[in-house]
Amino acid sequence: MLVFSDFFDDRTGADIKLDSGSSILFTTEEKFNLKVKELESLISVQIPANSKAIEEAAAHGDLRENAEYVAAREKQVSMQKTAFDLKSQLDRARIIDFSKVDAAKVSIGTRVTLISEGTGEVRNYIILGPWEADTEKNIMSYFSDLAAKLLGKAAGEQIIVPVDGGTDSLLIKKIENASAYL
Repeated sequence: MLVFSDFFDDRTGADIKLDSGSSILFTTEEKFNLKVKELESLISVQIPANSKAIEEAAAHGDLRENAEYVAAREKQVSMQKTAFDLKSQLDRARIIDFSKVDAAKVSIGTRVTLISEGTGEVRNYIILGPWEADTEKNIMSYFSDLAAKLLGKAAGEQIIVPVDGGTDSLLIKKIENASAYL
């Protein structure tokens, strides 16, 4: 397990161990703010509107046979769970401080240039948190299998990845701070 420190807004004051069981959730400030707004909307708009819908449906009589009431209650449970989960994630979130990202090795907040030894294809990937993952933009979560193989590696090192019918060796050509590409 790799340990990274001093490249994020550390609310705990401790080194953070990165693995899929980590309680820390690294994110960009932009995505963090979007998730805060999502939670605020759930709590101040969507859940109250649902509560009103429950009241209105309850006014229609027998609740056991009231499909509107049952549907509104199910939606309420779902929204409350979503709000609870989002609040928990936000509590664990740490903002990536790109000014402290060290591009000497692959880490969260870096852009990695890889060259396939099998095909010669060159690809660039940015490693961020799970909220930012976007395959169309080649942004991967640090929890992804490829990122897990890359984290802690330096330029010039190679990793082996599975491909259709075998494996391929990928050379880490260059590592850069990803802030310029976001």
